[in-house]
Parts: sequence; C-alpha cells; structure tokens
Amino acid sequence: MIGTFRVAASAAVLLFSSCALHAAPIVSITQVMGPDRLAAKVTLLASLGGYTILEDFEGFTASASPTQGYTSLNTGAGTFSRAPGFQSGTGGACIKDAGVCDEFHVLNAATTPFSGRYNTTPGLVARQGNWLDSNDINGIRLDLAPSRTNLFFFLTDVSDQGGTLTVTGHDGSSMSQAITPMQTNGALFFVRLASPSGLSAIEFRNSHRGDGWGIDDIGTQSVPEPTSLMLLGAALLGASARLRRRQD
Repeated sequence: MIGTFRVAASAAVLLFSSCALHAAPIVSITQVMGPDRLAAKVTLLASLGGYTILEDFEGFTASASPTQGYTSLNTGAGTFSRAPGFQSGTGGACIKDAGVCDEFHVLNAATTPFSGRYNTTPGLVARQGNWLDSNDINGIRLDLAPSRTNLFFFLTDVSDQGGTLTVTGHDGSSMSQAITPMQTNGALFFVRLASPSGLSAIEFRNSHRGDGWGIDDIGTQSVPEPTSLMLLGAALLGASARLRRRQD
C-alpha cells in the first residue's frame, strides 16, 4: 500500500509540474443517476469509506412564512450568506418577504413552493426532512469554519430553468465547475471539492435569477480522497527534492 502511494505521488509530481505552485482546488460534479436516486446516493456515500456529515439541516425549523428566511446562517459546515453582488430571485414561486425574494430558506416537502427540490437524507419520516434552498437568489456563499481539505454535498433541481450554476472553491486561489442547462426537473448532483492547502469558501453563482436549487448533506471524508492524497504527496515530494538540492 505504501509503495503504491509513492508511485502515484511520483506520477502526480509530473502532472502538477505546471500548476502545483498555484494549489488550485479540485471541483468535481457528478450526476446521481437511476430510478431511485436516494438509494443510489447511499451506495455512492458507501464508496467513500469513512466520512462525517457536517450539516444535514435537520436541526433547523423549516420556514413556514416568508419572514423566516435568512441573509446569513451559521451551520455545522460554516456560514451561508448572500454572495457579494448577488441579485434577488425572480422566479414565479420564490418566497417573497416584503415583495422581494432576497433571502434563502430552510425548507421541507411540506413548506416548499418549489418543484424538484428535496431532502436527500435517508431514513427520515416522509415530508419532514430539511434542506437549504437558494430561493432563486443567484449568488450564495459558504464560508467554511474551519477550512477543509475536502468537502462534499448534494444539490437538487439544478439548472433546469435555463440557468447555468457555477460552483467555485476557494483556497487562496480558485477553481470553478458549471452545471449547464437544460437539466431535468429534480436532478440530483454530487459535488466534491479538495485542496491540500484547505478550502476556505465555496460560492454558488447562477446565470438565471429564476433557476434555484437545494443543498443538503454537507460532509467531509475521514480519509482524504485519492486525488487529494496525490496532490499532497506531490507537494511533499517537491519540498523534499528542493531540500535535497540545497543540502547537495
């Protein structure tokens, strides 16, 4: 096992010869397919090995009125807020407080006005599981506390109304991946981010103010994913090589 890792790490040195110094995070987005997406989600999580769910939003009360929205929300993963330069939602179903859709909400199946967004946590009583909903706001930010070398979460109902959702990870530099239209109503996506230097924030930007999404089950792997280990190994080997040259 140790020998295998060393070979992989050596290969990673070559792979990252042009970009290792930038240490940009890795952002990976995968659609969860199949007739039973939640069952497929359980299988997917099992493939990760050990992991910890940092936030599933079950400790919050789902919004029952427009005044129960948030402009900032502290969670087990960090603080959600409206991203700089955000624009309010304009979708026909978005939850209006004082006539404007400028707050995000914790929702469940009994309180949501949206079709296609849902709780992804298995084993809960029907219609009682929560998720965080963008409420069609086109810019949401999650500041992580503490920073994380790896993070994952599930997104529902993304980019199905003509918008493109872009997910950006920040660790001092940044890396983005986009989910382009037209996705099906209720599509489920699994997002993973990794950075050996530690992710500090994640931003969600949508090109369409009427195309919202839900996020649920934010977690971190107990053991970093192989790609992250390769990055870290490459950095360590590079530092070791520089040290040997100085000693020579």
